[in-house]
Amino acid sequence: MALAARFSQLDTSLNDFLFATIGEEQSGMRLSVASALARRGFDPWTEGIRLAGLPRAKASEALAALIAAVPSARWKPSEAPTIATRLSLLLPTSGAPMPAPVAKPSDHRAKAARRMLWLFYAIVMAAALHSLIPDRNASTDAHGSLTPLHGVVSP
Repeated sequence: MALAARFSQLDTSLNDFLFATIGEEQSGMRLSVASALARRGFDPWTEGIRLAGLPRAKASEALAALIAAVPSARWKPSEAPTIATRLSLLLPTSGAPMPAPVAKPSDHRAKAARRMLWLFYAIVMAAALHSLIPDRNASTDAHGSLTPLHGVVSP
């Protein structure tokens, strides 16, 4: 199965770092770097590229602050620098700086426009169907009201 286009450009050199376990949460679940970054509102790949471009000490400091801020952690805040140092060693190191993330245009507006168009079509169709339903209160005689049959006396 091929990846969707929006996922195919993700930098796989960050996988070891992003999917590394920081530690266990109080629930017993392992917390990955990617999950911790996402919980703090960062795009994991963008932040990973940013951290990889920093000197290792600066990247480690930034990671330590992130790790210390995890509310449901089983580790002590004093352990955050040690964990951060271990994780920063997983960041890709190359002689060249990491490429800047490519900003891809969001298709949220296009999706919203399509939804509005479908809503418009649904309203038009509902109005058209409603106009086809006969009105029970309307008179069937164009010249006045009908006389009920039970009131007519036969000769």
